[in-house]
Amino acid sequence: MPMTITEKILADHAGKREVRPGELVDCRLDLLMANDITAPIAIREFEKVGAKEMFDPERITFVLSHFVPARTSPRVRPTRRIRSRSSPGRSWRREAS
Repeated sequence: MPMTITEKILADHAGKREVRPGELVDCRLDLLMANDITAPIAIREFEKVGAKEMFDPERITFVLSHFVPARTSPRVRPTRRIRSRSSPGRSWRREAS
């Protein structure tokens, strides 16, 4: 059975001839995106494992769309965390052990 366009893209980015549904693949990513709901969770988890900076800040984007403008104080905290991490020179990467 021929691959779908998504499978073709994943195969190409994984350096494989083909991929199949259900297969786990390790891919080279063009762009990573997190929003104001997912980014604070991801940042916290990366910090838990000792990450210090992003692997490539040029390929990561944060989209503040759910809580901006923040109408309540609890909604301000996640956007502050994202903004502090997305400033030039502020990023994370896990140190090799």
